[in-house]
Amino acid sequence: MAGAEYWIWLQKTLGFASSLACKLVAQFGDPEKLYCAGKQAWLASGLLTEKQCEKLCQHSPSESFNVMMDCLQHDLDVITPDSPYYPQNLLRIPDYPMVLYVKGNKAALNAPVLAAIVGTRNASVGGDKFTRQFSRDLAENQVVVVSGGALGIDTAAHEGALAANGVTVVVLGCGFGHEYLMQNEPMRRKVAEKGAVISEFFPGMAPTKASFPTRNRILAGMAQATVVVEASEKSGSFITAGNALHMNRMVFAVPAAVSGSFYGGTDKLIRQKKAYAAENAATVVRMLQMQYGEDWSEKYEAVLQPDPPGKLIAGYEEFLRKKSEEQIVQSAVAEESIGKEKKQSKPCTPKKQEQLPVADAKTAPADLEGDVLTVWNALADGPKSPDTLVQTTGLSARQVMISISKLEFKGLAVKEFGKVSLK
Repeated sequence: MAGAEYWIWLQKTLGFASSLACKLVAQFGDPEKLYCAGKQAWLASGLLTEKQCEKLCQHSPSESFNVMMDCLQHDLDVITPDSPYYPQNLLRIPDYPMVLYVKGNKAALNAPVLAAIVGTRNASVGGDKFTRQFSRDLAENQVVVVSGGALGIDTAAHEGALAANGVTVVVLGCGFGHEYLMQNEPMRRKVAEKGAVISEFFPGMAPTKASFPTRNRILAGMAQATVVVEASEKSGSFITAGNALHMNRMVFAVPAAVSGSFYGGTDKLIRQKKAYAAENAATVVRMLQMQYGEDWSEKYEAVLQPDPPGKLIAGYEEFLRKKSEEQIVQSAVAEESIGKEKKQSKPCTPKKQEQLPVADAKTAPADLEGDVLTVWNALADGPKSPDTLVQTTGLSARQVMISISKLEFKGLAVKEFGKVSLK
């Protein structure tokens, strides 16, 4: 199981909704093995160009530190594709997210049956009322309702499920911690009590024009069925419906006359035979039962027994704490050195315990120990690839990469084009 820092590295390097990232994971096994393989193996895979290899070299897993600290600050779980909590439905799409940041009940992401409800932000009175009842009926039949947390139809869908004491999932189009649509923040907090709020985007990341279509593929990918309630013919809801069709999922549309809508988009979907007509939730439940069995109550009970928040990143807390302390010490040493240089005409000689190593001296810093010291000693006679370090040190690939990340963080090593060298 690759560490979260490697998944975040791949997400940061190749971006969101990257089918290339998914192909690389399939080829190399996981992002840690990909990172360890180095440039020559990347080129040999036939999946990457020289320019793309250089892009992979621009970032290091150690850069994931800040992202993971943000997750701890916001009480977020970090869910990666090799986690048992990762939505299994998403693994079936060609550009599944490398990382999901989750607040709330992780178990809700793998509920036996999920249905996405999408529609316009400018919902009609009739459309709003219809959606609330429709969502409530789904929740009463133990279907988890998924939507985007936006105004209009999204809000009606979430609040309808909550009114039935059901489980619902919000998929954000921005990162946690960004002040977006704050009037819905109370609703999102309530959703997270039994269900979950999730995002593919880094904490604090603002929404962009592209982030909502990117988010829509998650809505369609998580759910076995997508229901369009009110939508114009050119809207994000149509993108979500199109995604669901390409993923071979069921798509339903509510006729405009039934919902009291003045939008014609849903009727067009039905007319073009891209969606089943759904005049009520019973139609959707019945077709889901035909597809997935009539009784999913037993599996649904597991959804109502969530694990404590933060469990998946608890193992990183000590690692992150140490890195945070190192940052403080490093900053204090730097400030002290600057102050001394101002007072003296010649550069001062730092105290022995504060002196950074020089690679040519072949002398390891006094504060290095264990695996990190072993890797430093192996690098003292010249640059090496992670694979070579595994062979020469006898450490596992994971131990080597963690040690490299720690050396990079301390400013003692640099990784370029698949090889690590001491500074």
